[in-house]
Amino acid sequence: MEGQTGPPLKERTRGFYLSVPCACALILLAVILAAVVGIVVFIAEPRHAVCQCHMPNASLPVGGIRSREELHGFPYSSKDYLTNSTMISTLALSASSQHTSSTSTSSSATSATTTTTTQPLPVNKTLPGHVEPYHYNMELFIDIFQCNSSLFKLHGNVSIFLDVKTPTANIILHAKELTIFRQSLSLKPLRTYQCAPGIVDAIYDKEEEFYTVVLDEKLTVGERYELAIRYEDKLTSSPFGISFGYDTDEAGQKQYFAVSQFHPSAARQAIPCFDEPRYKTTFNITLVRKVGNYTSWSNTDIIRQDPRGDNFVADVYKTTPKMYIDILAFAVVNYDYMENVTSTGVTYRTISKPGTTAEATMAHQQGIRIFEWFSKNLQPPYPLSKIDNIVVKGRVWAGMENWGLLIYNDILFNPAVDPRKLEQQTMLLLAHEMCHQWLGNLVSPKTWRWSWLSEGYAMFFEVHVIHSLHPSRRADEFFVVDRLHRVFIDDANKHWPIVKDEPKFDNILYSKGAGVVRMMRLIFGEELFLRAINAYLIKHQYSSVENSDMWTVFNEEAAKENITLNVGDLMEPWLLQMHYPVVMVTIPRPGALEVSQQLFQNNMSADVSDDGAKYGYKWDIPLTYVTGSDTSPFSKEYTFQEISWLYRTQNSTVVENVNITDPSTPGGWVLVNLHQMGYYRVNYEEANWLALVRQLETDHTVIPPVNRAQIIDDAFNLARVGLLNASIAFRTLGFLRNDSDYISWTPATRVLDDLDSRLLDTRFYGAFKAFVLDLVTNAYRNYGLEGNASDTLLVVYQRDRIARLACQYGLGSCLADSTRLFNLWTIDQDKYRPSPDIVDVINCYGVREGGLKAWQAMYDAYSTTNNLKYAFRLLYPLTCPKEPWLLRRVLDIASDAKKMKKTSHQSTVFTTLARSQDAMHVVWNYVKDNINTLSEFTVRDVIRVAAQTLTSSTFVSELEFLANHTKSISPSVVSSALSGFNTRKLWLEDHSAMLTEWFNEMGYGNYLL
Repeated sequence: MEGQTGPPLKERTRGFYLSVPCACALILLAVILAAVVGIVVFIAEPRHAVCQCHMPNASLPVGGIRSREELHGFPYSSKDYLTNSTMISTLALSASSQHTSSTSTSSSATSATTTTTTQPLPVNKTLPGHVEPYHYNMELFIDIFQCNSSLFKLHGNVSIFLDVKTPTANIILHAKELTIFRQSLSLKPLRTYQCAPGIVDAIYDKEEEFYTVVLDEKLTVGERYELAIRYEDKLTSSPFGISFGYDTDEAGQKQYFAVSQFHPSAARQAIPCFDEPRYKTTFNITLVRKVGNYTSWSNTDIIRQDPRGDNFVADVYKTTPKMYIDILAFAVVNYDYMENVTSTGVTYRTISKPGTTAEATMAHQQGIRIFEWFSKNLQPPYPLSKIDNIVVKGRVWAGMENWGLLIYNDILFNPAVDPRKLEQQTMLLLAHEMCHQWLGNLVSPKTWRWSWLSEGYAMFFEVHVIHSLHPSRRADEFFVVDRLHRVFIDDANKHWPIVKDEPKFDNILYSKGAGVVRMMRLIFGEELFLRAINAYLIKHQYSSVENSDMWTVFNEEAAKENITLNVGDLMEPWLLQMHYPVVMVTIPRPGALEVSQQLFQNNMSADVSDDGAKYGYKWDIPLTYVTGSDTSPFSKEYTFQEISWLYRTQNSTVVENVNITDPSTPGGWVLVNLHQMGYYRVNYEEANWLALVRQLETDHTVIPPVNRAQIIDDAFNLARVGLLNASIAFRTLGFLRNDSDYISWTPATRVLDDLDSRLLDTRFYGAFKAFVLDLVTNAYRNYGLEGNASDTLLVVYQRDRIARLACQYGLGSCLADSTRLFNLWTIDQDKYRPSPDIVDVINCYGVREGGLKAWQAMYDAYSTTNNLKYAFRLLYPLTCPKEPWLLRRVLDIASDAKKMKKTSHQSTVFTTLARSQDAMHVVWNYVKDNINTLSEFTVRDVIRVAAQTLTSSTFVSELEFLANHTKSISPSVVSSALSGFNTRKLWLEDHSAMLTEWFNEMGYGNYLL
């Protein structure tokens, strides 16, 4: 618990008593004798310490930070620290130590460092568990105060307090890339007159990342010991462990900062520790820093500040609650902050670099509202006295949920230049990390295998909270079309489930995990679901859990509602099997539905019989439905008893008493999976698909936007794998002429973008272009390019989307509006600045229609700005000219790294142009002509895009020629490009007859002649 000082010593009620003076004299004598013995032992055999006997402390050391001498403490400056440590002799072993093992040439973990920025997988090489930590004392000096960043170092002293679970002569912990001073190792007992075994060796296993302290005898089960370690590490800009970075101030000077990132399995890069989530302990932290503008931050509040000479101070932090080490956090920064106190008395701060307080205001205000929601709806109460949110650029993740010190890469928002989409993304991110303060920190996964219990629930709640606080943003519907539909694509292709021993922190873990939680919310209903979550949090607070712990609580809460079921048996197939089902629905007779299931995957003919799926790729599927004769279920809040089921033990099931007639009659349709709450796709017999299409074309508002989106997304993906005639999928788009809702348009836009790349260089493109123009004309008339402050978020989103499509496919009114607004901007950039939400479209098509003069104005803006975020947004309009000679100039400029703000901008320009109808051939010819001067990454990216857009067979021969005559194209790039090109070519051959028939039927046949 927070502020806990450790268990008190038991009061002695009997035994031998000494007076205080006598006791002190005996203690002094014992200390002198121990010192003499220690000196003799050291001289005789420096590698062994036979016995370390100690009197007990007045209380366990959890209660405070020891003195400098006791902790081999920090000196008054980094120079003193390196040369005058009171406990480290000149004989201390370093990287050249003679104490080695077969797996290491040093008793230090390593003196090497890494600069990789690749997100690591959690390391699952688990410790044996013979000893377990229950508390850490650590004092760190994160030295970013040297004149040269190459001298930046981390100096650390850590004492780990251990419980012995199994007799062992080895204490094994994690360490990576740390220089551990072997002579500093000490093991002390924490019980009266207890002897500790001597330390005889220290072995580092680089591959396992294990650091083993070898003892001369076994530790005693049930006893407690203190293991003290002194170490150091060179700080780097690698984002893991503790790293440094810098901001540039107004004077152009570098202002360095240091920050930690311990998740996943990266605490070992900063601290010798037990780096697994199952080990939850308390921590006492002291951070030493230079006096001045710098401040240090950690998980709890500072309780005191101890001077360390003239220039340094030690910030001593309050004891943390019991937690796992990955959510321990440190930062040393020269930043400003804003502060408020929540209704529950928690201090809420947002910390950012000087000059950005105004941009941090939105995140600060919304973050407080989000925190208040969690405080009101989740139990038990937030256990810390503060919650800090710090913005540090260059982090590997968008956010990290360290308990009480959340670290973000960027939550700044400037409404004058940033689109409102960034505001929404920031709010979702804040809600995600805030949720982790309960689900992930208070209750943590026992091993990485159970990470979905943190990440899946956090993604579900981020959407749930924003929808609760801002209903007009329709976050729940946005989740379906933006997250669920995307992960359906991934999950049909990738070959791993949510739960696996070494999870990937990817879309499967996050979005599929949230989709499964969302389905649980449907099954149990809002009230029971939240009650079970809170019971789970209360029961397992400060503990580590696995799936069974969640299921047990849900079973108990369900039983209170007279619901008898095995929740684990119900939910495990969704977690332990990859992919998902497609439900086939037929109408065997009026009033009944027959339902069956099959595995959905990209290759429906793939043999999965030997995949080892525990449940044979079958699932227990909750069924909700609505018919054309009764649409009231769309607004219904289901209870468990009202849901129909298709169980995995059934080949099929018949749902009776359904208000449905023949699909050929008006209203004779059925739609299954309301609001797409279930994690599955739905297929129907052709008659029902056509009935749904008729309903959409007659009155699409009968079906909510999210289910309109479901119809489109399911239809095209079923057609993609051969489960539905593609012509039916195309028919699901026609109603969009009269529907301008963002949600229903989202899967349609994804489909249109895909078709654009497939048809771009074919005879069908003219007909396709005319079709898209027909779809967007009414929508553009509704939205235009200019909005107002009262527009909802999805209106803002849809205006940008429709304008992009309208201008891309040549709608005259869109091009004229863009030109007009762009010209006004060139006259007075402050007075006529377009909205950040639509500025990209205006700039692009203003440049396209304005020629050289308009393009030059945009390039001048790119060249002169110092704002990298703004510069990146200007890249898009820079690629918008339609004249080949001007496109060539763009490519010449992009090829010159000195003229680009960042090297990554080069590839962005090339790939953007490669997707353009006007520029794709220009770009490919340019790459062929300049293959030896362009970067390997740019060439690779252009080849990848060209294979998706070009159709001429000469592309294949040209690519093969280039591959054989240059070293800048790897065989894997060629292989991947040719595979994509051939797949697209086969798709076109297979669908050519259908496309011809469909375009003729829709009235676009004249474009095919």
